[in-house]
Amino acid sequence: MTKVSAGDVIALLPGTYAEQADFSQHALTLRGEGAFGEVVIAPATGVAGINVDSFEDVRITNVVVQGGAQGIAALKADGIRITGVAVVGPSTNGIRVRQTNDAWIDNSIVTGAGTYGILLPRTKNAYVRNNLIYANAEWAVSLDAAGFANAAGNVVAFNTIHQNGNGVRFLNASGEV
Repeated sequence: MTKVSAGDVIALLPGTYAEQADFSQHALTLRGEGAFGEVVIAPATGVAGINVDSFEDVRITNVVVQGGAQGIAALKADGIRITGVAVVGPSTNGIRVRQTNDAWIDNSIVTGAGTYGILLPRTKNAYVRNNLIYANAEWAVSLDAAGFANAAGNVVAFNTIHQNGNGVRFLNASGEV
């Protein structure tokens, strides 16, 4: 993904990609083509399947991330949209979006994470809805604003949460469930 420009759409054809999708150079849209489940990102042990570092308005849709350290890891990714994604069996967090404003995680599946299903530390105005979050070792959804002045305006709604270590947690954060 080094020969793309900000705003480009990366369309992944059906198949398995044994590498990390890294957004540390450009803000992009990553979209799987074909039916849901036909595009799989299978990163190496110890790395995130999809990494977004300090870019706004990233879009990730219609991909499965299987294995790796984290399914999706985003930092300072204001306006990120994660829709129609499945994260299966990462060793730590399923989806982690940190220090971000206006993050959406919608119509996705997170299962088998070694720790949190969806972890949103120091994130405000997050919108987590219509997701299936199950069989994760710790919290299904955790919003944690420790050491952050304002983590308000969060919404966690219409999710199916089952057989996780715990359910939904707002720790030093506020919003609606």
